[in-house]
Amino acid sequence: MVEFNIKVHEKQRLAYIPQEIVEALGFRLKAKPNRYAMVVYPEGMNVAQVVRSVEILLADLRHQENVERTTGTGAAAGATAEGATGK
Repeated sequence: MVEFNIKVHEKQRLAYIPQEIVEALGFRLKAKPNRYAMVVYPEGMNVAQVVRSVEILLADLRHQENVERTTGTGAAAGATAEGATGK
């Protein structure tokens, strides 16, 4: 599955959204954040379709977590989101 790094400008608090994301989702987006993650989807999208897409993403993340746990790499090996700086 494709993954993008998105950097937020510290002072302007603006982020560059990669062209591939804009082409897939459009220019009018909704975001549902919580403490460690955010779901971004097209404005007006059927919520059931968004939920199905999130379930696919969760399955991929769970697979990645299992791989990291078995190989001893990544956040599952000891780093936490609070300890990460994103820089």
